[in-house]
This record gives sequence, structure tokens and C-alpha cells, in this order.
Amino acid sequence: MVRSRTCSQTPPTSKARVQGRVVLRAVIIARGIRQDGAREVLGLRAGDSGNAVFWAEFFRSLKERGLG
Repeated sequence: MVRSRTCSQTPPTSKARVQGRVVLRAVIIARGIRQDGAREVLGLRAGDSGNAVFWAEFFRSLKERGLG
């Protein structure tokens, strides 16, 4: 599913309770494949929207952890 999705489409969403209200949140997950072929989650972020700022902050956090 995710592999066929283009970058111009919105990320998957999930419902979350925020200050007593149920709202939709954008969810992005970065996965990697180790040299032995095992897959692991490198990062996960939920936010108010899947806009460019949201993505940039996510990638910046991965880079700060040494993944960039």
C-alpha cells in the first residue's frame, strides 16, 4: 500500500483524543532494512497535518539522530 502511494498524497491518519475531543492526526513512519535483512522502525510521528513543515521536522529529527 505505502510503496505505491506518491509523495503528493496525504499520509495515513489515525484518530486521537486531544483535550477531550477525538481528532484525526497525520501519522508517518520511517522504516529501514538492516544489513541482515531485518526491518525496523526508525521513527514515528503523529501531527495535526501532513504538510511540508510536518515532514521537514520529521526528517530533521531523523538526521539529528544520525540517520541522514
